[in-house]
Amino acid sequence: MAESPPRTVPPPPPSDRAALKLGVEGFTYADLFVPARLRDLHGDFDRWFAKSAPADYARFDAYRASRGEGMTNVAKSEALLAAAPHVGAYLARLFGVGAQADALRESILADDPIWRFKKEFAKKRVLKADAGKAWVGTRELAEKVARAAMEAAIGISPKATTDEELATARAVLAIFDVDDVARKAAKAGGAEWNDELRARASKVRAAIAAFAPEVCAASSPPTDAENAKVVAYALDACEAWLAARRADHHDVAHKWWSFHMPKTLDFAHLVEMKRPDPAHP
Repeated sequence: MAESPPRTVPPPPPSDRAALKLGVEGFTYADLFVPARLRDLHGDFDRWFAKSAPADYARFDAYRASRGEGMTNVAKSEALLAAAPHVGAYLARLFGVGAQADALRESILADDPIWRFKKEFAKKRVLKADAGKAWVGTRELAEKVARAAMEAAIGISPKATTDEELATARAVLAIFDVDDVARKAAKAGGAEWNDELRARASKVRAAIAAFAPEVCAASSPPTDAENAKVVAYALDACEAWLAARRADHHDVAHKWWSFHMPKTLDFAHLVEMKRPDPAHP
């Protein structure tokens, strides 16, 4: 019996075939529907990948050659993650959407502070059942201190921006970074104070001095320990106030992405089962 020729899928009839140009030399839009030409395109990608990122290519190629046999799950994931951005970059060039891909990347990176805020601060402090326990004052005082400290940290009130969640994340992280260095330096953890961090702490001190004069009392110039005390107090106020806002269903902050954690899924029991007769599961 004669061997059947490779099956090809006819390309759709676009109204303007000439407008559908590919960004890789030697290939046309119609080639995307011919298995043999897809193999050639894959070869071009392989050569480009190996030349542009040899280390990432070697890691992925080892995984591909072994089909993951003998590799740990972590090693498999690292190999796939090493290849992923290069696949995206090649496809963006192939279809001529580099500018759109760059714009999307920039929009995602612009939200980075929100995800870091969620990981470093919200998850560890605001989302806990005992959030705000370190705060000894009233909710009203927490709000005044938090608002003043955040505005001092970024030079504008988060409430006055078009994206309060993003601005809040930036402001809290600006204070958090000072506190983080202060804690590590106090424990001889390798972190060190610098002039920029001291200046940031001074701005926070000046902003909240009217609400907490005893906390903000300092030498001239302030010591690192005095700066640490101020930023720690400001963060406690932020924690207490933001936790209260999250608990208030009428507050816009209740719906912020940074204040919601994904539920743990049991993939073996995604569908709820009712068993009327335990003897017949």
